Amino acid sequence: SRNITQLKCLGGVFKNIGEVFSEISCHEFKSSGHKSYGLVAESHRFFGLSTEKLISEIIIIIDKIDTFIKTVIPDTKATLKKYLNDKFEYLSFCLKVLILNLDIIG
Repeated sequence: SRNITQLKCLGGVFKNIGEVFSEISCHEFKSSGHKSYGLVAESHRFFGLSTEKLISEIIIIIDKIDTFIKTVIPDTKATLKKYLNDKFEYLSFCLKVLILNLDIIG
C-alpha cells in the first residue's frame, strides 16, 4: 500500500516534469531546442502514464495473490487432510481384511 502510494507520487512527478519541459519547449526559439524539450516532455508524460498502467497491473496481481493465499491454499490443505484421512481408513481396512484372511488360512 505504501509502495503503491509512492509509485503514484512518482507517476505524478513524471507528469509534472513533462509539463514543465513542455512549457519550456513552447518558449524555446531554436527548432532543435524546441524539439529536444518536446521530446523530453513527451518521454516524461509517457513515464507518468506507464506508471499508472503499472500500478493497475500490480493491484490486479496483488488481488490474485491475496485470493490464492486466502482461498486456494486453505482449500488445498483441507482437501489433502481429507485425502490422507480417507487413505488411512482404507489402508486400515485393507490390513483388517489381510489379518482376517491370514486367520482363515492359518
